[in-house]
Amino acid sequence: MVEALVAMLISGIVAFALVDMATSSMRFMGRAGADAQAYELIEELTELTRASGFKRLITFKDQINTLTLNGVEGVQYSNPDFHDRPVLFDFLQKQWTSKTFANKFEGELTYYVFDGPDPGSSLNVAIDLTWQDKQTRASRSLGRVIVLVDPENNL
Repeated sequence: MVEALVAMLISGIVAFALVDMATSSMRFMGRAGADAQAYELIEELTELTRASGFKRLITFKDQINTLTLNGVEGVQYSNPDFHDRPVLFDFLQKQWTSKTFANKFEGELTYYVFDGPDPGSSLNVAIDLTWQDKQTRASRSLGRVIVLVDPENNL
């Protein structure tokens, strides 16, 4: 009888440890998924910035644009002249990318264009993404600053 009780106690301890490991790994995977999606959002806007070029972006200088992350019916865009669709939406295929297939990323994405190191011939573009970690409720952020140079002034 004592041996059975000891075996049950050891089995319970092992089971508890395995459940704890499983929940820890699920938390880690959820956080890693949100990090990957955030990085993908920043990458898309980096490519948009490079494709836009200096002349287009100078018209948005000193404006903070909050970009739409989730497409819902009747969504209002903060500045449709700058970006008129949700981020990570494949406009050609008319479908969400694999990172945002569920069409939800709870966060805020801001895009700010301001003078660069050489005012008048360079611009800085700050891309900032903030979101809440679902498991810990901690605030997370990811950002990037890109420097663009006017090709006509620097030839």
